Amino acid sequence: MRTISLILLGLFAVASASAQEPILQSGQSFSLRLAGVPAEDQTAISQIYTISDRGSIKLLYLTAEMRAVGLRPSELARNIESAYK
Repeated sequence: MRTISLILLGLFAVASASAQEPILQSGQSFSLRLAGVPAEDQTAISQIYTISDRGSIKLLYLTAEMRAVGLRPSELARNIESAYK
């Protein structure tokens, strides 16, 4: 079984100052880095995403948008990892 690693980066300065992860909100941007997949997929998917007014993000190869608003970064990372398995 191949492992996919996800890293959500650059969320907020608040995250580093606080022991708790921030709750994601519409309009916020974050960097996503995908590992454990072919290099061309890493390049295509690893980029900066902005959460839409609907509270979701659109990821390459997934037919539906993924809900992001109201989640913590670690929750979103787990959801993305599950979606790509």
